[in-house]
Amino acid sequence: MLKIIVCVRDLRAIVSSLEKKWREHPEIIDSRDQPQNQSFITIDQRVNHFLNDAPLGIALKRLNNALTTKTIEKMHVVRAEDLTNNPLKTMMAVYDFIREPYFDMDYSKVEQVTIENDRINDFGIYGDHKIREKVEPLPKDANEILGTNVCHQIKANFSWFYDAFKYY
Repeated sequence: MLKIIVCVRDLRAIVSSLEKKWREHPEIIDSRDQPQNQSFITIDQRVNHFLNDAPLGIALKRLNNALTTKTIEKMHVVRAEDLTNNPLKTMMAVYDFIREPYFDMDYSKVEQVTIENDRINDFGIYGDHKIREKVEPLPKDANEILGTNVCHQIKANFSWFYDAFKYY
Protein backbone atom coordinates (compact mmCIF):
# COMPACT_ATOMS: atom_id res chain seq x y z
CA MET A 1 0.00 0.00 0.00
CA LEU A 2 1.30 3.44 -0.95
CA LYS A 3 2.12 5.69 2.00
CA ILE A 4 2.41 9.43 1.48
CA ILE A 5 3.92 11.72 4.09
CA VAL A 6 3.14 15.39 3.60
CA CYS A 7 5.43 17.92 5.23
CA VAL A 8 4.05 21.40 5.87
CA ARG A 9 5.32 24.54 7.51
CA ASP A 10 3.71 27.85 8.39
CA LEU A 11 3.56 29.71 5.07
CA ARG A 12 4.85 32.88 6.67
CA ALA A 13 7.98 31.02 7.74
CA ILE A 14 8.47 29.51 4.28
CA VAL A 15 8.09 32.85 2.54
CA SER A 16 10.35 34.49 5.10
CA SER A 17 12.98 31.86 4.36
CA LEU A 18 12.69 32.50 0.62
CA GLU A 19 12.97 36.25 1.17
CA LYS A 20 16.07 35.76 3.32
CA LYS A 21 17.66 33.68 0.54
CA TRP A 22 16.85 36.42 -1.98
CA ARG A 23 18.45 39.05 0.27
CA GLU A 24 21.54 36.89 0.92
CA HIS A 25 22.30 36.63 -2.79
CA PRO A 26 21.71 40.00 -4.49
CA GLU A 27 24.31 39.08 -7.10
CA ILE A 28 22.19 36.20 -8.43
CA ILE A 29 19.33 37.30 -10.61
CA ASP A 30 16.00 35.61 -10.04
CA SER A 31 14.40 34.90 -13.43
CA ARG A 32 11.21 36.61 -12.22
CA ASP A 33 13.09 39.85 -11.60
CA GLN A 34 12.56 41.57 -14.93
CA PRO A 35 13.20 45.33 -14.54
CA GLN A 36 10.84 46.19 -17.40
CA ASN A 37 7.96 44.44 -15.59
CA GLN A 38 8.74 45.92 -12.17
CA SER A 39 6.91 43.05 -10.48
CA PHE A 40 9.66 41.75 -8.18
CA ILE A 41 10.80 44.96 -6.51
CA THR A 42 8.90 45.16 -3.22
CA ILE A 43 8.45 42.59 -0.48
CA ASP A 44 4.73 42.37 -1.34
CA GLN A 45 5.54 41.58 -4.98
CA ARG A 46 8.15 38.97 -4.13
CA VAL A 47 5.79 37.34 -1.62
CA ASN A 48 3.11 37.17 -4.31
CA HIS A 49 5.53 35.44 -6.65
CA PHE A 50 6.75 33.05 -3.96
CA LEU A 51 3.18 32.02 -3.13
CA ASN A 52 2.15 31.51 -6.75
CA ASP A 53 5.25 30.21 -8.53
CA ALA A 54 7.26 27.01 -8.23
CA PRO A 55 8.25 25.51 -5.97
CA LEU A 56 5.86 26.81 -3.27
CA GLY A 57 2.90 27.82 -5.44
CA ILE A 58 2.48 24.44 -7.07
CA ALA A 59 2.80 22.68 -3.71
CA LEU A 60 0.03 24.87 -2.31
CA LYS A 61 -2.24 24.09 -5.24
CA ARG A 62 -1.61 20.37 -4.77
CA LEU A 63 -2.30 20.61 -1.03
CA ASN A 64 -5.51 22.51 -1.70
CA ASN A 65 -6.55 19.82 -4.17
CA ALA A 66 -5.74 17.05 -1.68
CA LEU A 67 -7.93 18.79 0.88
CA THR A 68 -10.76 19.42 -1.58
CA THR A 69 -10.78 15.82 -2.82
CA LYS A 70 -10.22 14.50 0.71
CA THR A 71 -7.22 12.45 -0.43
CA ILE A 72 -5.28 14.17 2.36
CA GLU A 73 -7.14 11.82 4.74
CA LYS A 74 -5.06 8.94 3.37
CA MET A 75 -1.80 10.81 3.97
CA HIS A 76 0.20 11.53 7.09
CA VAL A 77 0.84 15.24 7.66
CA VAL A 78 3.98 16.31 9.49
CA ARG A 79 4.18 19.92 10.54
CA ALA A 80 7.78 21.19 10.50
CA GLU A 81 7.19 22.95 13.80
CA ASP A 82 6.07 19.70 15.46
CA LEU A 83 9.06 17.84 14.07
CA THR A 84 11.54 20.45 15.30
CA ASN A 85 9.87 20.95 18.68
CA ASN A 86 9.28 17.28 19.44
CA PRO A 87 11.15 15.08 16.95
CA LEU A 88 10.76 11.84 18.90
CA LYS A 89 6.96 12.02 19.17
CA THR A 90 6.61 13.20 15.56
CA MET A 91 8.86 10.50 14.13
CA MET A 92 7.21 7.78 16.21
CA ALA A 93 3.91 8.80 14.59
CA VAL A 94 5.55 8.61 11.14
CA TYR A 95 6.82 5.10 11.85
CA ASP A 96 3.40 4.12 13.14
CA PHE A 97 1.83 5.44 9.92
CA ILE A 98 4.20 3.43 7.70
CA ARG A 99 3.77 0.41 9.99
CA GLU A 100 7.44 -0.04 10.63
CA PRO A 101 9.25 -0.40 13.95
CA TYR A 102 10.65 2.87 15.20
CA PHE A 103 14.31 3.40 14.40
CA ASP A 104 16.04 5.19 17.25
CA MET A 105 17.80 8.31 16.01
CA ASP A 106 20.06 10.91 17.55
CA TYR A 107 18.26 14.18 16.86
CA SER A 108 21.22 16.17 18.16
CA LYS A 109 23.58 14.77 15.53
CA VAL A 110 22.01 14.69 12.07
CA GLU A 111 24.37 13.85 9.26
CA GLN A 112 23.70 15.10 5.73
CA VAL A 113 24.21 12.22 3.32
CA THR A 114 22.20 13.50 0.35
CA ILE A 115 23.19 16.20 -2.08
CA GLU A 116 20.57 17.86 -4.23
CA ASN A 117 20.93 20.45 -6.93
CA ASP A 118 17.72 22.41 -7.32
CA ARG A 119 19.37 24.75 -9.81
CA ILE A 120 18.42 22.11 -12.39
CA ASN A 121 14.76 23.02 -11.89
CA ASP A 122 15.55 26.74 -11.73
CA PHE A 123 14.93 26.98 -7.99
CA GLY A 124 18.36 28.59 -7.81
CA ILE A 125 19.23 30.20 -4.52
CA TYR A 126 16.00 29.03 -2.90
CA GLY A 127 16.74 25.32 -2.79
CA ASP A 128 20.10 24.71 -1.18
CA HIS A 129 18.89 21.82 1.03
CA LYS A 130 21.49 22.28 3.74
CA ILE A 131 20.44 20.11 6.65
CA ARG A 132 21.00 21.41 10.16
CA GLU A 133 23.13 19.21 12.36
CA LYS A 134 20.67 19.37 15.26
CA VAL A 135 16.87 19.12 15.18
CA GLU A 136 15.68 22.14 17.13
CA PRO A 137 12.86 24.68 16.97
CA LEU A 138 12.80 26.84 13.86
CA PRO A 139 13.26 30.60 14.15
CA LYS A 140 10.07 32.64 14.23
CA ASP A 141 11.20 35.70 12.34
CA ALA A 142 8.54 36.17 9.66
CA ASN A 143 7.19 39.41 11.16
CA GLU A 144 10.70 40.83 11.31
CA ILE A 145 11.59 39.78 7.75
CA LEU A 146 8.28 40.34 5.95
CA GLY A 147 6.52 42.84 8.18
CA THR A 148 3.34 42.36 10.18
CA ASN A 149 1.00 43.49 7.40
CA VAL A 150 2.40 41.02 4.87
CA CYS A 151 2.17 38.22 7.45
CA HIS A 152 -1.48 39.08 8.12
CA GLN A 153 -2.17 39.10 4.37
CA ILE A 154 -0.61 35.66 3.92
CA LYS A 155 -2.71 34.23 6.73
CA ALA A 156 -5.89 35.86 5.40
CA ASN A 157 -5.31 34.79 1.79
CA PHE A 158 -4.48 31.21 2.73
CA SER A 159 -6.95 30.67 5.56
CA TRP A 160 -7.74 27.22 4.12
CA PHE A 161 -4.12 26.22 4.79
CA TYR A 162 -4.07 27.65 8.32
CA ASP A 163 -7.38 26.00 9.18
CA ALA A 164 -6.51 22.62 7.68
CA PHE A 165 -3.11 22.32 9.33
CA LYS A 166 -4.09 24.03 12.60
CA TYR A 167 -1.85 27.07 12.42
CA TYR A 168 -3.37 29.77 14.61
